Amino acid sequence: NGQIDAADPALILTVCEHDQGVCVGPQNHLSDKCVDGHWQFCDQAEYGSDFGVEACSDSLDNDCDGLTDCGPPDCEGNTLSCMNDCIQGQQICTDGAWQACLPAVEEEGLMIGNCDDGFDNDCDDLTDCADDACEGFGRTCWHDCFSGQEFCLAGSWTDCDAAWPNEERERNRNCDDGVDNDCDGHTDSDDEQCCGTIGTTGTLLFLVLMPFGIRRRRMKGYNQGEC
Repeated sequence: NGQIDAADPALILTVCEHDQGVCVGPQNHLSDKCVDGHWQFCDQAEYGSDFGVEACSDSLDNDCDGLTDCGPPDCEGNTLSCMNDCIQGQQICTDGAWQACLPAVEEEGLMIGNCDDGFDNDCDDLTDCADDACEGFGRTCWHDCFSGQEFCLAGSWTDCDAAWPNEERERNRNCDDGVDNDCDGHTDSDDEQCCGTIGTTGTLLFLVLMPFGIRRRRMKGYNQGEC
């Protein structure tokens, strides 16, 4: 009749290659799949929009191979969101099966050491110090650069016992204590507030050598700083 392939009105449509998963039917090739006397593979035009690469987490056999989600090798190592009671977690696809949802619900308390992680680990609607199991738990706290401890007592954190920063200068008698008292990154004579002061050793040398006219800035114990 002078007509070939899809243009031939007498073309008999044949069944598509797949008949499992989202491809269940059976479905027939569309006429435009007949090219140069051969049928091209069916695709979403025949099977629908869910056909394609296995999605691994939609509960569908997307590639129509009879394996769903974690079953196909292509999904090995993929993860899936899950819930363990109140805890949002993940499962991983290993050897064709979804593994246990992690993290798991666990105890929360002093002996476990999870009383300051911000999670309700045992799903009792009480988090960290609000949970009676955390009574007595201690954690590190800070006042600027000074560290200390605070403790969980009666459902609340105690005040941090860390020292507070203090102005570093001679009148506070802290220019030779080896401590960065004001947390500015400079200690004793390196701090401009202490510039020109004399440390413990310098004071002794000054008293001994002053009669000989030794100037303070040349003394070994003189804290020159960066003036």
